[in-house]
Amino acid sequence: MTLNCLHPIALHLVTSTDFHAMLLCMETNGGRFVSSLSIALRYADPSNRQRILSTFPEIVEKYGPNTIFKTQPTPHLTLVP
Repeated sequence: MTLNCLHPIALHLVTSTDFHAMLLCMETNGGRFVSSLSIALRYADPSNRQRILSTFPEIVEKYGPNTIFKTQPTPHLTLVP
């Protein structure tokens, strides 16, 4: 039984670098729920990872390789003497 949608998605991130960039983007730009999902995705085995991403396909759309957050400048830290 599927609870989420009629058309489950498959995660097709090009590299593991893209996947980890998505997790960082989720932690940095997402709310508490999305940030918690990024932690779950980090520790999930491949089967459970796919279940999470199939349940929330909008996460890949919003925080994945084509995220709008990449266009925003990255904050830089400055050391103060």
